[in-house]
Amino acid sequence: KRSRLTDKRLIDKIFREGNVDFSYPFRVVSLQYTKNAGAEECSEQVSAEDRGEQYKDVPHRGEIKILISVRKKQHKRAVMRNLLKRRSREAFRLNINKLNYTCEQNLNIAFVYISDKVADYKTIENGMAKCIEKLAHRYSPCNNSHTVDATMDI
Repeated sequence: KRSRLTDKRLIDKIFREGNVDFSYPFRVVSLQYTKNAGAEECSEQVSAEDRGEQYKDVPHRGEIKILISVRKKQHKRAVMRNLLKRRSREAFRLNINKLNYTCEQNLNIAFVYISDKVADYKTIENGMAKCIEKLAHRYSPCNNSHTVDATMDI
């Protein structure tokens, strides 16, 4: 739950200024940003004490927050939307280690399920793995070209 993106201002900012990729059955919008000292906090930061003893030597990295959305227009039943979101979250959880995100900036990712068919788990997992590979390629060298300053209108 800590990795879910819930701030409406950040969600609007992602869809307004984010980088878009497609990998069936997902449309992925991602935005990397830094927080300045004067910027208001949109999500909580985890201190070294909160991360636990086993992580004391691991350098702190930016947070990754995700949003998974399934269109109500394409999938009328909430049961089907929840099934697709559960499958997508599990596929993300199993493939997040491929992202290898170690930058200091925070990364917000929105996955929008675009297929009008209810895909099986294997299709969703393959699509999620491709999405994460694209994100890893985009953000792996800690490019500052994709960084947005948090003092801008959030």
